[in-house]
Amino acid sequence: MSISSEYLFQEQPISILFTEDNELNQFLISKLLSNYKDKVEFAESGYDAIEKIRKNHYDIVFMDINLPKLNGIKATQMIRNDFNLSGNQLPIIAMTAAENSNMKAFMDAGMNGYINKPFEVTELKEILAKHLGNNSKATINEPVIAPFTFGNITNKDVLAKMISLFKKHKKEFFEQVTFYMGESNFEAISNTAHKMKSTADVIGMPELKDALHKLEKSAQAQDRVQMEQAYKKAQELFIVSEKALEQFN
Repeated sequence: MSISSEYLFQEQPISILFTEDNELNQFLISKLLSNYKDKVEFAESGYDAIEKIRKNHYDIVFMDINLPKLNGIKATQMIRNDFNLSGNQLPIIAMTAAENSNMKAFMDAGMNGYINKPFEVTELKEILAKHLGNNSKATINEPVIAPFTFGNITNKDVLAKMISLFKKHKKEFFEQVTFYMGESNFEAISNTAHKMKSTADVIGMPELKDALHKLEKSAQAQDRVQMEQAYKKAQELFIVSEKALEQFN
């Protein structure tokens, strides 16, 4: 078997999660992809998918819309609102019967596209090429962040402590905002953004500080649309910030 036919996508294996609760559909997908060496796993519910994504790396997720307990749209929203679940970097593709396709609802939830069931390998490959191709992997247009402004600090231990605190505050920020959004606690979201804004200011991240300021003000105004946009922008900036921090490790 040639290299091109060993893997679904290009010349490297990828890891795919299918969120599908129907045992027959799981069997058919497994048979359909049995000739390929890519890693294929299944989750039987939205909650199961979230737990698997939390513990494992996947290149792409195919999310069935009609799932028990937690449907595909709500599961996707939870994933998108939790930075620690790969934020907006993980492609999530809706799987649905053609008559149930609602592209606007899928996109509003944070999905990247959809595929009709049942599907063929050629259709699957087209989805993978579109969302994992060299030109589409960087789905986030990385903003420019000013150099970190640690002032005259040259002590490596002090720098390491500052970086450690930034990462700690970042983790707490995403956990808290994700929870408060679910509770529609606008005051708590505003306060959390304000606190993290100070951290961004001290470290020297003006664009992140601005995004957090917008999150703070939109939460105060209880403008959920603007709030979610600002939160998404903050997620993108945190990703870039993490990369910038690597030079100090």
